[in-house]
Amino acid sequence: MPKQLIPLTISAPGFLGLNTQQAGSILPPGWATKLDNCVFDNIGRIASRKGTQQVHEDAISGTPTMRSGHEYVDRTGQSIMIWAGDNKIWKEVLGTVTDITGTITTPTADNWQFANFNDWCVGYQAGHEPIFLENTSDDFIDAADFGGADTKTMYNGIAATSAYGRTWTVLNNTLYYTDLLIHSYAGGSSGSFDLAKFWPSGMDTAVAVKDFNGLLIVFGRESVLIYENADDVGNMALIEGIDGVGCIARDSVQAIGKDLVYLSDTGLRSLGRSVIDQQAPLSDISSHVRANLLADADVGSSDDIKSAYHPVDGFYVISFPNRGRSWYFDLKFPNEDGTWKAATWDLAPTAMAYTRNNVLNMAVTSGYVSAYTGYLDESSVGASDGASYLLDYEGVWNDMSQEAEGVENLLKIPKSVSVLGSSGANAETSFKWTYDYSAVFQTAQLAFTSSAAVQFGVGVYGVSTFTNTDGTFERVRASLASSGQVIKTGIVAVTDGEPFALQRIDMLVKIGRLYI
Repeated sequence: MPKQLIPLTISAPGFLGLNTQQAGSILPPGWATKLDNCVFDNIGRIASRKGTQQVHEDAISGTPTMRSGHEYVDRTGQSIMIWAGDNKIWKEVLGTVTDITGTITTPTADNWQFANFNDWCVGYQAGHEPIFLENTSDDFIDAADFGGADTKTMYNGIAATSAYGRTWTVLNNTLYYTDLLIHSYAGGSSGSFDLAKFWPSGMDTAVAVKDFNGLLIVFGRESVLIYENADDVGNMALIEGIDGVGCIARDSVQAIGKDLVYLSDTGLRSLGRSVIDQQAPLSDISSHVRANLLADADVGSSDDIKSAYHPVDGFYVISFPNRGRSWYFDLKFPNEDGTWKAATWDLAPTAMAYTRNNVLNMAVTSGYVSAYTGYLDESSVGASDGASYLLDYEGVWNDMSQEAEGVENLLKIPKSVSVLGSSGANAETSFKWTYDYSAVFQTAQLAFTSSAAVQFGVGVYGVSTFTNTDGTFERVRASLASSGQVIKTGIVAVTDGEPFALQRIDMLVKIGRLYI
């Protein structure tokens, strides 16, 4: 009977991202079947996500749950953060939060979509009059009241964008646009397009509108319409109708470089890819996690789905508050098949807004607005009193057929493990393993003693992350036991003020008898 020891090496655990579609299969070891509270660092290792820190000291009056967030920037460059929740609107400036609901018709929902337009800020949501903010020191008013006379024609659009000197909105299968540099839909060069005549499937429902690479994009639930010459409405024309890749959540749409990313009923899509591939089978950048992603999207109202793009850290995140989970997609290192590396977070903001100061703001706790920073959840301003959270990585089922020929049906008896990683000194970190498709893991503690270093060579918001060299990584070891035919391994690390990063896992496995 064979008795040799065989090394099992996973040189970059989880570097392909999460794969829930084939989690029960034998997969290459680069995949992960669980990847909670993880990101991919600047050289592609799995690492702890950042935490959140509240940006103001006292809870907002009435402890509202924020549902919409936006950075309003006027023509002088002054900016404020705008948040909507519990049928009111607030602004936040340097940690001071003020009610600026003003004289608007009392809202009955908080699904506002805000847009900056010619020095002003406008807001739209279904079933409500548009609202208007003239400058950063004012309160909101109904848009029809702007200018002192309630005579302007307005449309209660469900979505809006500001582009090419106009505000654009969609309502009842009509695309409306304002007069040039004037927030009025009456007279001048204002006008509309009848979407119902051009949906490629015959009829659809408008969900979102967005400018993209010199084009104006109207998303239906089941299709997409693409218009050119939106900067010259007299010559504006439909150039493409794409069927079968519509948008199911308005606030999932994010412009990312040359791509426009959005959630469809077949997964996360890129409009840039869809346009290119329209004559061929469409790619799906979330195909390895599609079923689980869409299952989360199906819980509650699509109005509650929020997203953000973080260009500095290189990721797109989409939050499903009704499911209590967000999905993280890395943009720095796409997989060879065109998909994006994915992970999940137990952080599920009800609103998010990325600012020109490279801060991702989010609403996590009712009554507070927070920033994505540090390595504790919901710490107070300038404090380290937040909650710890778990990084939880599980690899794939491995029969070791890639390590040695003919061992797939033999018993595996792991003897020891060596983990190369970076963690806070004395942080609670453990190696876990299980056999033969069991969900019950055995664990062994890993005793890291070094503190983590700095990402990109600098501290972010005064909190360190990781270096891009292996100089600060530490190898820790543990003894293992028990046996089975196929093995799954993983790491659980408590993030409690310092991050964790994983570089390599090495195991020594004894090969035993035939196991059938």
